[in-house]
Amino acid sequence: MPERSASSNLDSRRDRFANRDYFELSPHLCCAIAPDGSLQDFNLACSQTLECNRAELQAIPWWNWMHAEDRQSAQQAIARCCRGERVEIVTRIQPSSTATIRWISWQLIATHTEPILAWGQDITVQKQTEDELNRLFNLPVDLICIAGLDGYFKRINSSWLPTLGYTESDLLAQPFLNFVHPEDRESTLEAVAQLANHL
Repeated sequence: MPERSASSNLDSRRDRFANRDYFELSPHLCCAIAPDGSLQDFNLACSQTLECNRAELQAIPWWNWMHAEDRQSAQQAIARCCRGERVEIVTRIQPSSTATIRWISWQLIATHTEPILAWGQDITVQKQTEDELNRLFNLPVDLICIAGLDGYFKRINSSWLPTLGYTESDLLAQPFLNFVHPEDRESTLEAVAQLANHL
C-alpha cells in the first residue's frame, strides 16, 4: 500500500508539471532541473520570488539560487535525487534587490526518464513565527510553557529547571498537576476545564 500511494503521488505531480497552466500559475516554485543543476524549465513564481528574469535564472545552476550557506546542501539534494531518492530540504533564498531572506521548503523527485522535478513552498512567515516563539521561550526570567489538555507539558523554557529543580525530561514525562501544590490542584483543574470549553 505505501508503495502504491507514493507512486500515485509521483504520477499526480508529474501530471501537474505536464499541465502548463498549473505549472505557470502555481503559487509554488516549480522547476525541472538537470543532474548538473542547470534549469530545463521553471515557472513564474521562481522569477517573482528571486526578482530575476528568465535569462538571469537560466544562466546559473539551481543551487546558486540559494543563500551561500545552503548551496552545498542543495547540491547534495540533487545528488541524492540522481540516486533515486525523494528529497525534502529547506533552504534560504535572497532576492536580488532586497536584504530580506525567504525560506523555501523544497520537495525533489527524480525518475530515470525525466529531469528532477522540484516544488518549493515559501515558509518564511512560518519560520518567522517559529523564531519568535523560540525567542519567547528563551526569556531568562518568566516560567513559560505549552501544555496540552491531556495534562502534560509539551514544551517548557529553561527557567523551569532551576526553579523546580527537575530536568526537562522529568517535567515532560509527568502530568503537570504533579508539580502543583495540593491546595491549588482543584483550581488548576477548573482552569483547564474552562480552557477546554472554549476550544
